[in-house]
Amino acid sequence: MDSLFEFGETRIAEPESVKPSLQSALVALGYAFGHAEENLTARPPTSFEYDTLELEPGEWVVQVLRAGYSSEDTPVHVLETICAATRHIFPIGQVSGYDEF
Repeated sequence: MDSLFEFGETRIAEPESVKPSLQSALVALGYAFGHAEENLTARPPTSFEYDTLELEPGEWVVQVLRAGYSSEDTPVHVLETICAATRHIFPIGQVSGYDEF
């Protein structure tokens, strides 16, 4: 089966799929997390981003594109985040009862 479609019939494809964590969901599918790469770009916002994020005139956005790979270097997760460049905090906490984020 093509790995791009492998998650279609699993909990990864469902809302709230990564409870308690993305890592545990991937392990349940037989993958061990290996590493992630992030590409960060600062740029002027599109009109949609300007309106949605309620930006001030001249305020830029930061686009973060993260790709996660298994320990066998298989792509297993992609996440794109776009936020105001001057006022965003990424809260990161450990899942209660789990030694993972």
